[in-house]
Amino acid sequence: MKKGTTVVFDGFNGTRTADNAKMQIAGSNVSRVIGAASSDLHPVAIWLQSGSLSVVLDRDTPEDYHVYSLNFQVTNPTAEDDATKSTRLLRGAARIRVVASNICKQRVTMKNDEATCLFQKSGIYGARPGDAAPLVVLRGKMLTKKIGQSSAFAGCLNSITVTLATSVPLTPECATILLSGFYPVTGRNAILTVSVN
Repeated sequence: MKKGTTVVFDGFNGTRTADNAKMQIAGSNVSRVIGAASSDLHPVAIWLQSGSLSVVLDRDTPEDYHVYSLNFQVTNPTAEDDATKSTRLLRGAARIRVVASNICKQRVTMKNDEATCLFQKSGIYGARPGDAAPLVVLRGKMLTKKIGQSSAFAGCLNSITVTLATSVPLTPECATILLSGFYPVTGRNAILTVSVN
């Protein structure tokens, strides 16, 4: 590809990644064949939250180099896809199309990764082959929900132990845990000490 060639990917619908005129491409290179020695690229990338990424090459690449690799990050969708209601998926795979100026002027659909199993590769619980396709989002669920106490005597200080295991990571950005029903064991303004192991 020649310097200035623009490659546009679209179809990344529903992500929570805001518009970015200087999106970072973490790993970008070009090689003769897959797995061969490669040359680094430093493309300019423009991301639109509407679901498209435009990549502009900043240099010519050798004529016999044909395999381009790009790596970038987006924040997954959180809204449910109507097509996956009542299934283990919150969202199904995106259908990504690509077009490149001076090479392929008609958008073509890219082939999704239907083989990689993220459970084996990354330890993601409940993942199956095909879940490595772009923007597949697993539906979160509780795997373990246990609660117990240290004392059953009236008026005694009582340590409540809660054990939770989930199919997705719990992070401040993605989850809030609410425990309710502890009435009337403490006053309205009581301070509880919580420790997380």
